[in-house]
Parts: sequence; C-alpha cells; structure tokens
Amino acid sequence: MLEQSVTVSNVEQKVPVAVKKVNSYDQKFVEGASYTVYDYTDDQKGEVVVSQQQITSASGSLLSLEPGKKYLVEETVTPKGYTDVTESDEKIVDLTDVESVDTDTLVETVTLSNRPDPAFRVNKIKQDAAGKTTSLTGVTFEVYEKKGEDFKRVSGYDEEPLTLTAGTDLQVPAGTYYLKEVVPEGNPNGILDPSAHPELYTEQGETTTKGFFFGPYKVAQQQKVNTYEPIVNYADAGAVTVTKYRAVAEGDPVPLAGAVIGIYRKGETEPVQ
Repeated sequence: MLEQSVTVSNVEQKVPVAVKKVNSYDQKFVEGASYTVYDYTDDQKGEVVVSQQQITSASGSLLSLEPGKKYLVEETVTPKGYTDVTESDEKIVDLTDVESVDTDTLVETVTLSNRPDPAFRVNKIKQDAAGKTTSLTGVTFEVYEKKGEDFKRVSGYDEEPLTLTAGTDLQVPAGTYYLKEVVPEGNPNGILDPSAHPELYTEQGETTTKGFFFGPYKVAQQQKVNTYEPIVNYADAGAVTVTKYRAVAEGDPVPLAGAVIGIYRKGETEPVQ
C-alpha cells in the first residue's frame, strides 16, 4: 500500500488590519496615539469592536477584523501638540466584499494623520550708544495672550507657565502672543529693562501696569517656523566723548592730546573708567 500524507492549513477567517499614525506634514511616525474601532453598519457608528489600542511604532498597530462588515477607526487619544486631521473616508475599513480569508489576503491599512501645532522663534540683540549691535543668547521671556486690555500668562502642554528662550523654537497653538522679558538679578546682559524703561521700547510692544510686553507675534499654522524681526535691547551704558582744548586768545580752540580724565558717579570717589 502506498502511504500518503496531507497537510491541511487553517487560516483564521479574519482580515489583518494595520492602523498607523503619521505627521501630516512629513509623514513621519507620531508617538502617543490611541484608537478605538467601531462597527459601521449602514454607515452608522455602532458598538465598540476594539477599544483603546496604542500605536507604538511606525509599523502600526495590528488587529484582526471579521470579513463582510464595515468598521470605523477613530483616534481617541491625540498626542499633545497635535490635532487629528484624518479625513472621514480614511477612517473607514470596508470589508463587505471580503467573503473569505486565505494566505493571499492583503493587510488593510488605516493611516491616521496628525498636524503639529506651529512653532515660532524670536532672536535678541543689544544695541549700544554707538549703534553697534551684538546677539544675546539665553534670554528668556514669559509668554502671554491679550484678553481685552489685560495680559494673561500662557500655559504649555504640561500645564506649566510657558517660557520662551531667545533663539530657540517654541511650539504653541496658532494664535497671537506677547513676550515679557525676564531680566535676571544683577542684569548680566547690561540692558535697560523694558519694564523699567518702557518709553524706550514703545515701537516694539505695549505697556501696562504689569510691565512691558513685546508683540504682538501672530503665530500662523504652518510647517515652517514662524520668525520675526529681532527684539532690540538697549545697553545700560552710554557713550561719552570728552575732548580737552588749549585756550587761545584768538581763533578756534586747539585740541590737546594726552590728557587723562576720570568719569565719576555722583557722590562716589572711584571713577567709572
């Protein structure tokens, strides 16, 4: 008798579905999202089929759904700093034409798109009495929004008061913002504090009883970082030119070279320089 063997392969009668998550601008993977799958019979959102699944990698979250039905995939947790912009038809998984599943059945893919909030950057320069400018780094600003005639401190995605550092990008929801400079104790950058000398900065912002606020800065929803003209601080040291002359009986006085002159603060005995 001839012996024969037969191998029977059983394929689960469910369709593999991958749910992915991308940045709508660059199509790169976005962490921190979760989704839920609903029955979508007759194009009506129905019972929950799969609840609160996380998407932990660029390859997506894999699940299995019964053929012959229609499903709706909705993002239930959107990462902070992003907005779900997935089109309605891109959330639907239509398996009504699938009658059976075999090894040749392709994976259905749903891609959820998130648009990141915009970012903005402000640079800072110091201008001395001679008009020379130098860049300042590490300068910080409190971030505000204007509500009526009042300025309200803005909180970040972590619910903490928001601070911007000059020369770095800060992500915020699109909107209009104002910046209040933080001048550290000892004034290490040697600038005239805008809140103490607002009359010097009127063209760069607004003054209230709370201090001086640079702005407004209109942060548009766009992929490119919003940038603006640099904020100008004025140096707290002025420039003085002193010329000594020799007295003459007639004609213009004659400048004298070689004199040493000290500059003093009122009431002090040591020269400034």
